Amino acid sequence: MQTLTLLDGHWKDGDVVLNVGCGTGNETIMIVEMDNVSSVIGNVYAAPCAGYTPLMQTFGTILSGHDFEQPTSGYTLALSDGHWKDGDVVLDVGCGTGDETKLIAEMDNVSSVIGVDISPQMIEYAKTQHVISKKVEYIQGDVCRLVEEHPQLSNHFTKVVSFSCFNWFENQKDALKNVSACLSDGGECAIHMSYKSNPVHDANVQMNRHEQWKDQLQGFNDGLYLYPGSPAEFAEVVKTCGFTDVKCYSDDVITKMHSTEDMKDSFRAILGQLNVIPPNQHEDFLQDWLHVFDKINSHDGSETRIYNIPSLFVWARK
Repeated sequence: MQTLTLLDGHWKDGDVVLNVGCGTGNETIMIVEMDNVSSVIGNVYAAPCAGYTPLMQTFGTILSGHDFEQPTSGYTLALSDGHWKDGDVVLDVGCGTGDETKLIAEMDNVSSVIGVDISPQMIEYAKTQHVISKKVEYIQGDVCRLVEEHPQLSNHFTKVVSFSCFNWFENQKDALKNVSACLSDGGECAIHMSYKSNPVHDANVQMNRHEQWKDQLQGFNDGLYLYPGSPAEFAEVVKTCGFTDVKCYSDDVITKMHSTEDMKDSFRAILGQLNVIPPNQHEDFLQDWLHVFDKINSHDGSETRIYNIPSLFVWARK
């Protein structure tokens, strides 16, 4: 890890750190292992099979003990009193490349953790990059049919976490029912998901009607299913899926890109439209997509871009 000087060059007791552009999380993990660092958030954009998924955005504060109903930022999720309990068995739903799964496994009081993702490519990467001990396992599976596909997971976990994954489920109730079925009695889950309006999704919808690209994008669906109701309404949905105690709130996740090239590089990796557009047209498409995205976000023309991702944060006990 290369040395960066922060003020006088020393970490201070209780430091809360944001690692912007954390990539696969290697430096983030090294920072979180420092005794006097309270928590770390790594912020990164990575590529699912199609669309947008920030893989590394909430883990740092999930254990920090904040009151769930009074979050200190849009990144905060709480599991009961904010602490993992000795012997916790954890399921990471939509684990992607396994960044969070690995971090959870490094907690001393977590007994074991399983990461599940529908993408075989993601699971293969996680198995090769993020297995640190026998505490970690990765399996490929459809969360909406998880107990049917993997009956050994029924009533197996004390906690389930899911970061930026539920917005990819067309049938969110089936996913919630499977999460409940995987939890033991009294088990808890914490979920973060994009909500109502997502500027990336809005730009994708407009690009489907763009005069230059509409023929090539005919029938394209970015795969985002954004819950349209209120947090209270979603909490009621969760209760119908096997949970007895549910809390839910909405907040914005604020995202910052420092340059146009950074923006293009990030979205070049995550826009599913590029799978159907010839490579020699990718740059033109990105330029047009970025113009639409900037208009949606009332961008002022500067290199730096700041935009909000409306999000739902859910805690529930079985």
